[in-house]
Amino acid sequence: MAQAGTTQAWDDVYEHEGFIGFNVKDEKAVAIQIRGDSMEPQFREGTIAIVYPTWEAKSGDLVIARLNDGTVMFKRLHVDGNNYTFISINPIYPPLTVEKSKVEKTGPRRRHVPKPALIPRPQHNTPARRRPRRDRC
Repeated sequence: MAQAGTTQAWDDVYEHEGFIGFNVKDEKAVAIQIRGDSMEPQFREGTIAIVYPTWEAKSGDLVIARLNDGTVMFKRLHVDGNNYTFISINPIYPPLTVEKSKVEKTGPRRRHVPKPALIPRPQHNTPARRRPRRDRC
């Protein structure tokens, strides 16, 4: 998950709650669920962002960024010389400017899916439910 509010630590990207199928142009593409309200109203909490981590992020792109301290965020990127500024859509959140050297990775968002489109992961630990058996006379 990537934070779109106050920043939080990186969650393991391999943990998942469901599946989404897409034809993608980056074999390392990942789907990341957005948390928080800093990118509202366009990207509400629970939105799934499809990110192409091997593509170069450019100024003006919406990106998932991971800082060296483990913070992961979903923001609009502005590049200014040796600095990256991460900008929220929601105006109550101020921009965050960091030196490029403090950014481990940025991946541009190429698509997004509202939360209701998520297909739930099958629950393998749940026993199958059977219809009650009726005795026949």
